Amino acid sequence: MIGEATETGPTGVATPSLTIAGHEPVTVALTEPVVVIGRDRGCGVVLDDITVSRQHAELRREGGVVVLTDLGSLNGTYLNRIPVDSAVVHDGDTIWIGDHRMTFRSPPVTSGSRLLRLPSWDAGVPSPRPAAANSGAHRAVLPEFACDIAPKPAGTACS
Repeated sequence: MIGEATETGPTGVATPSLTIAGHEPVTVALTEPVVVIGRDRGCGVVLDDITVSRQHAELRREGGVVVLTDLGSLNGTYLNRIPVDSAVVHDGDTIWIGDHRMTFRSPPVTSGSRLLRLPSWDAGVPSPRPAAANSGAHRAVLPEFACDIAPKPAGTACS
């Protein structure tokens, strides 16, 4: 599978990786504690795109997690299509920078608590909401209060 974290680092433990989507996907092993993503040729991940800042974002290992941080870019950094300044990334998360889509892959966590994460925003994934939730029946929340709220006549001061 493309993007699977199969390479091993100096300790022999599988390392996180980033797979850049395209006609020929490229997988980059994240072996350094900090990897900068940007247009500058000195970055760990170079994206040749004018909409990408020279030093756009970074992926930093902090303990057992990897944190994505925007480095003050002009066009922003997106995690699962949500703009972020800084966020923990999890296996399978999608990072968007400019026109580039990257999938983060991480070895399984062997210890510690699991962090709650937002699901990726993908139309191909069915909604976890039950179908009955879209029936309109859920709109009768607190109907006893609906009768008590009435608009004030025009010209009446609010209290």
